[in-house]
Amino acid sequence: MLNKTDFAGRRAAYFEVAGVQETIDQAVAVTKPRGFVVVVSIFPQPIRLDIRKLMNAGVRIATSIAYSRQTFQQTVDLVTNWPTQGRTANYF
Repeated sequence: MLNKTDFAGRRAAYFEVAGVQETIDQAVAVTKPRGFVVVVSIFPQPIRLDIRKLMNAGVRIATSIAYSRQTFQQTVDLVTNWPTQGRTANYF
């Protein structure tokens, strides 16, 4: 999770990396309106995703997968440097 929060303590972006139902539910709940939930984990089984909750919360969802060591490192760099790099780069 990123440290940027709104008045209710919700996050601008949440990176889901555990691959379980509970964390995707939590991600939607704690992401502020117009924020992003970025799913980078691989889920071992299908999950439930209530589109109404995304719409009501104004949360956007994006997915990614790291196939190579280089792609994985780019993802780590993006998360690490989000406040300076993430706002200017076109990642979404």
